[in-house]
Amino acid sequence: MLISNHAVTSIYDEYFLIDYYTPDGLNENQNMFRYGISSSRGIRVYHVNAKISFDSSGNVSVGESEYYSTGFKYNNSNANNKFVSLLKANSIDEKDILNSSLSGLYLYTTLSLQFGSSVYQNYQYFDGSSLNFKFNVLGLGDKAKISLEVM
Repeated sequence: MLISNHAVTSIYDEYFLIDYYTPDGLNENQNMFRYGISSSRGIRVYHVNAKISFDSSGNVSVGESEYYSTGFKYNNSNANNKFVSLLKANSIDEKDILNSSLSGLYLYTTLSLQFGSSVYQNYQYFDGSSLNFKFNVLGLGDKAKISLEVM
């Protein structure tokens, strides 16, 4: 699921991406490549800030010192505006997913607090607006079952 505080017309925007992680299928061999990946099931919440950087002429701006040009305005080297962060379940913590391993602490389960009102209640979009959604995990099996409220 992709949730934002405004109409999203492309992937080049700010939004929250919610997915269901299972340790099988496509994810089955992740421990071979990155240590600490959970063998549990759960809901992951990513905060994505994939805005494009434009120069004064309206062209995609790529700095001359950049080794690999992406055109994105942010990357994960900026402490305040990360390109993508994984939000930890049950406590306020953003994990820089490009530079560290992931664990079950980042999976929302039926035992987790409600995302939005119990956890991350003061968390904001980069424009300063409050989170506009919350969810509870109701069940995890072949499919995830959650209750989601968009405000």
